[in-house]
Amino acid sequence: MLNKNAFKAYDIRGIVPSEVNEEMAYLVGRIFAVMYGAREVVVGRDIRTTGTSLLEALSEGLCHGGANVIDITSLKGKRFINLDSEDEGQMFIGCAGGLDTTAVFNYKQEDFKEGYKPVRLEIGGALGGHSGDDINKGRANTVQQMARFLYSEMAY
Repeated sequence: MLNKNAFKAYDIRGIVPSEVNEEMAYLVGRIFAVMYGAREVVVGRDIRTTGTSLLEALSEGLCHGGANVIDITSLKGKRFINLDSEDEGQMFIGCAGGLDTTAVFNYKQEDFKEGYKPVRLEIGGALGGHSGDDINKGRANTVQQMARFLYSEMAY
C-alpha cells in the first residue's frame, strides 16, 4: 500500500519502509516511464543499505513501463552535475528530463571553537547557464567557484 505522506509538492521522500518502500519505487518508475514516454532513464543510488532494493524496484517499474534503464551507481567521477541546495541539510541532485534525488543529511549544529570565527562569503554576478541547455556555454558556476576557493584556503 502506498503512503501518501511521502509525496511532497516537488519530490517524494519519507521514512523507509513505512513511507517509502519497494512497492512505491516500482510504481513511481512505471508511472514515470509511461507518463513521459521515457525511452531511457539514468538511475543511481547512494551508499545507504536501503538503496539497493529501492533502486531495483524503481528500475523494474521503469522497464515494465517501456524504458531502458542505465544504472550509473558504479560510475566514478570527479564532478557532479547540477548539485544544488535550498534547504540546510539537504542536497538536490538532478538532471534535465530525469528522475531527481534528494539526499538528506542528519547533522548536529555546534558552536564555533575558541579561536575560530564565522565568515560570510558570497559569490555573485554569474550569468548562470552552468547546467541544462546552456551547459556548453562555459559560464561560471558559483558553486564550483566557492568550492575551489574554500579548497584553496584549507590548511593541511
